Amino acid sequence: MPQEFDGDPPNGAAEARRLGGRPLSGSHMLQGNRMAREPSRALFSKGEWLTLIGMVIVVLGSMLIWGPSRRFSPELMPDVALVRIKPILVTGFDMRIGWMKVGWAAVTCAIVCAAFLLLEPTAHSKAVLRSIHLACAIAILALVVLHIGPYPGIVVTAIGGVALAAAALVRYR
Repeated sequence: MPQEFDGDPPNGAAEARRLGGRPLSGSHMLQGNRMAREPSRALFSKGEWLTLIGMVIVVLGSMLIWGPSRRFSPELMPDVALVRIKPILVTGFDMRIGWMKVGWAAVTCAIVCAAFLLLEPTAHSKAVLRSIHLACAIAILALVVLHIGPYPGIVVTAIGGVALAAAALVRYR
């Protein structure tokens, strides 16, 4: 059975034995008596790691508490006896901004930022991708500022928004 090799066939039986009769992959080249490997790309760059981490932080922050419920106001109904004294705390998915829920808006922006990981930025597209990525990160930070308060969901989502903004600046230099 003939052996298949990339490039030139091995010189002599000793070279064939050293190679074990295995076909060479495209990332290997014969150089004299040595095999040289082409440099491989790292799994993720710093900007890609920041994007993934920022997206996960924004999603988790949207699930945490963003503030008290504003559905019931005792000032509007003074004759009603209150059974629950403690305020009801709501997550980002329960709070609304217009017709949209805040948690879904933040998660959608984070997913758009993470979707850009599927695209390999070229010199021509870097400016456009950076602008859209940064706009989504700023939108997340704007949602946080509109609901500012000492609640864990707001703080965690703000950290995720900052990570996504930093990722846009690092990845698309």
